[in-house]
Amino acid sequence: MSHCYDSGYDSDAYDSDESPEEMKNNKWYFVFFTKLDKHTVEEINDPERVWRCPACQNGTGAVRKFKGLKSLVDHAKKVCRRMRIHRDFAKLLEQDERVLVVPAGN
Repeated sequence: MSHCYDSGYDSDAYDSDESPEEMKNNKWYFVFFTKLDKHTVEEINDPERVWRCPACQNGTGAVRKFKGLKSLVDHAKKVCRRMRIHRDFAKLLEQDERVLVVPAGN
């Protein structure tokens, strides 16, 4: 049995009802998307590029590194800690036209 939970964040600082652009400016994602804006599409989609998950910040997985955005998105879709923040982050990445994440099975 999975024990997923959504604790570990300040509910006043996170609102999943925001628009995608508002969510990118949320404290959970702001630094990540600000850095993303400084890169070309080729740099963003480089499978060797190392990323850190903003939804894990100050948490147990905060030091983990993910090689390529696909592995970061896969992580965000599967992790249980701060589940809603992770799922929304994965959704933001998949909706970003600069990010070329190929869904599993393709």
